[in-house]
Amino acid sequence: MSKRKKKTARSSTAKSPKEYVCPEKPEQPKSTKRTLALLEIGNSDYVVDELKHCFEDVVRRVELAKKQEPFAVVLSCADSRVVPELIFGCGIGQIFVVRVAGNIGNVESIASIE
Repeated sequence: MSKRKKKTARSSTAKSPKEYVCPEKPEQPKSTKRTLALLEIGNSDYVVDELKHCFEDVVRRVELAKKQEPFAVVLSCADSRVVPELIFGCGIGQIFVVRVAGNIGNVESIASIE
């Protein structure tokens, strides 16, 4: 597998961008505690406008063509302004998102989650 490119997080509030390198593979948490911690870390980055945008490149898309292994499920509003992957700092395929108007868990959306 090819190396992921070095990324620079840019923040509208930071005086200078923070440098970081995306990990080779997304973490697959082994516990609910770690899953929640990853979502909280990603949300903290979102709140301070330091989005990392890892796991959104062609390498990730090719990996996902073979299989997907999301570590969390999010029931989200269908509103296009709400993007769970950004809000929780996740790349594509890391969370399974079910979008429903009004955030109401109807029979069809619950079936998708199960």
